[in-house]
Parts: sequence; C-alpha cells; structure tokens
Amino acid sequence: MQYAAAGTGAEILADFCDVFPSVGKTWGIVVGDVCGKGSAAAKATALARHTLRSAARRQTRPSRILAHLNEMLLDWPTEDPRFLTAIYATVRAVHRGAQVRISVAGHPLALVRTANGRVHDLREAGTLLGVLARPELHDVQRLLRPMTA
Repeated sequence: MQYAAAGTGAEILADFCDVFPSVGKTWGIVVGDVCGKGSAAAKATALARHTLRSAARRQTRPSRILAHLNEMLLDWPTEDPRFLTAIYATVRAVHRGAQVRISVAGHPLALVRTANGRVHDLREAGTLLGVLARPELHDVQRLLRPMTA
C-alpha cells in the first residue's frame, strides 16, 4: 500500500487510510474520504478511524463494520455533520495466499490484477456513509494468490 498526501500542506484534508490488527489473525484495511476540508472534516476523519478500529476488534465482516461507522456518523452530535466514502477490507493469511473480504461504501471500487495482467473491479458498490439510516453495503470475498514469476 502506498499513500501520497494531496495539497500543499497549508490545508487540512480528510482522506485517510489505515491498516491494523483485527479479530483473531485477520487485519483490517481501510481507505476513505470525508466530505470537505478543514477542522470539521478532520474531526470526522478521526471519528471514522477510531470507530473502524474499535468495531474491527469485535467483528470481521466489512459491511457490518461500515454499517457501525454509519450509525456513529448519524448519531454524532455535531453542528457540521459530514458524510464519507470508504472501502474496508479484512485480510487473513491462508495456506495458498490471502482470504480477502471487501465492502465499498460510495468509494471507487477495489481493483484486482490477475496473474495474466488483467485488471478488474470487484463490482459491488455500496452507498456512502453518514446520510441514510440503512446504507446498501455488500461483502465480496476473494482468495488472492501470489503471482508466480
């Protein structure tokens, strides 16, 4: 994973990514973007990151973790509410690769590059978070294997 900061450094942006241990031997990976810039967006980013880490200590299903974040955003007592997009993945090492389960909430779809060089998306988009009480969220599961030389 690679992360490059956007902007000149003079403004506070609300893009975020994180990788952290989850339940058992799984890892949580998130990439997200809060609407807007400035301190209000930064606060929503902090809420999102900490909520996701907390939910991932009890759950491995990405759609449920994102649904929990949605509830927190809707219940957040702020005068400047924010919505966000995110893609959340749970990764677990298995015998011949990694078992990955992904859910997308209004974010660009996850891309997979196969051994033959083809790139395809995981085709299950969901709705953004912080707007609807019941966002549409789906889990997609794939076995990723290392590419051989």
